[in-house]
Amino acid sequence: MDKVGIIGAGSWGTALSLVLANNGHSVEIWSIVKEEIDMLKEKHEHVDKLPGVKLPDRVTFTTDLGSVIKNNDILVLAVPSVYTRSTAKSMAPYVKDKQIIVCVAKGIEDETFMTISDVVESEIPKADVAVMCGPSHAEEVGQMLPTTVVAGARTRQTAETVQNLFMNDVFRVYTSPDVLGMELGGSLKNVIALAAGMADGLGYGDNTKAALITRGIAEISRLAIKMGAKPQTIAGLTGIGDLIVTCESRHSRNRKAGMLMGQGYTMDEATKEVKMVVEGIYSAKAALALGKKYNVRMPIIEEVNKVLFEDKPANGENHNMDIKIKKLTDTAVLPARGSEYAAGYDLYADCKESITIEPHETAKIGTGLSMEIPDGYFGAVFARSGLASKQGLRPANCVGVCDSDYRGEYIVALHNDSQIKQIINPGDRIAQLVVMPYLAVTFTECDELSETKRAAGGFGSTGKN
Repeated sequence: MDKVGIIGAGSWGTALSLVLANNGHSVEIWSIVKEEIDMLKEKHEHVDKLPGVKLPDRVTFTTDLGSVIKNNDILVLAVPSVYTRSTAKSMAPYVKDKQIIVCVAKGIEDETFMTISDVVESEIPKADVAVMCGPSHAEEVGQMLPTTVVAGARTRQTAETVQNLFMNDVFRVYTSPDVLGMELGGSLKNVIALAAGMADGLGYGDNTKAALITRGIAEISRLAIKMGAKPQTIAGLTGIGDLIVTCESRHSRNRKAGMLMGQGYTMDEATKEVKMVVEGIYSAKAALALGKKYNVRMPIIEEVNKVLFEDKPANGENHNMDIKIKKLTDTAVLPARGSEYAAGYDLYADCKESITIEPHETAKIGTGLSMEIPDGYFGAVFARSGLASKQGLRPANCVGVCDSDYRGEYIVALHNDSQIKQIINPGDRIAQLVVMPYLAVTFTECDELSETKRAAGGFGSTGKN
């Protein structure tokens, strides 16, 4: 029996504690969050991140980092990759010489481009650092469903120690000396999984998903091999195996986050909805930077970065449009939104003095602006709801249409529907502009039209009156 301390009480650390406990080992779980440890002590179940998975009574819990390191022979570092360096730095004073630390998170550090094991070795040089990864979701490991992973280390002895620690009838562990290839495969697949999730969110099918997975493994392979990894590693469990499960599984937080972004969520909104760390987001920038450093084309990872960090919509459509606008006077005011997601841009009166509009009369009010609307779009001038409801003021033509080839001043014909005169002062909001696409059509003359139930029935023909 070995004594194992697990650093990190998330879903993966909790699931691995069950594997180790079932193998007869003594297991102690640490978390920096007291409420999390209190919940585990009381329920022996992580009700938030791994509900339904009961841990044996012999699994213990603590918030004392020093004691969990000193009291256990082997450590499993299971905090999210973004917290690896800070946690390793805190662990360093307590780690014994040549103490094995098994890194099970997957990621590449943003600024340094270091893998998880590199980060741990830099902070705890006295440790014997190993990694373990492969196609393994905590939810299924917690249910004791058959799972295969790979243990990697600098020495065969350490890799086999980790293998023997975790191996059982349903949790099979292979070994590999290619730690770099394992970690690159495990990290980069999370970025590709974001793309696969976006495809799902956009409603694309299996053909698209298969293409993404296949071209994704090509990108991972090109970079990993250029950096010194072995091709067989990327072709194995920690490469294509991990990529498949992360792109396809309902348990994949990276796929789920990508799917939400494909449905229109922002990156921040998606991560809040997932409620767990989305590792692919933290590895995406580093993956792109590594591609540039090693001169490797990574078009999928490049596009994922644009969606994550440049506000590019997952469907490729750009909802931001640059419209050239010219002030015709010094007093003209540029159109402005009333709120962040408002469709309409307020238009302002550009006049030297107040204008009176008598009841049921119309006045032409200039904006002092001319615009260049892109081809395929037009500017629609609508009434402002407050102006219409409170003062009875609206565009006389209800909706003004400003074509893309119009270069004159935008003038609003403002009609007074009220029973009293209304006054427009310089700088008042008079209407709102919405830029909209339109279809160019071809009218084809014919002798007959297709038949419908309504046929020639006109206004009111489908109602009761």
